[in-house]
Amino acid sequence: MVSLFEEAEKILEGHATDRGLGKERSMKKIVEVFNTLTGKNLTEHDGDIFMVCLKLVRMQRSPQIRDNYIDALNYLVMSHEAIELDDDIRKSLDDYREGRFKQGSIDKLLKDLRSGEDE
Repeated sequence: MVSLFEEAEKILEGHATDRGLGKERSMKKIVEVFNTLTGKNLTEHDGDIFMVCLKLVRMQRSPQIRDNYIDALNYLVMSHEAIELDDDIRKSLDDYREGRFKQGSIDKLLKDLRSGEDE
């Protein structure tokens, strides 16, 4: 039997391939729409954690449904990626403001910012 981790990774890769993306990451756009509709200020990380909570409730109600565990793992991974990206962008901006930047860090920052536009 395939482990939950292997299955979760395969699903994320499959979603990206099906959509013609490098990665399937829609949460940033979902949160933007939610914030516009509600006036709230959730982050991409908040959206992923919200979805983990949804999956935890579903696990409690239907513990035999494997898909809930797989989805929760994927939302945790995406949540961590969102935090890492935020940290990288913050560091690059701090370096830029302090005059400690290298062209590579600016290129990475621009690439990271552009990759979020595709979602």
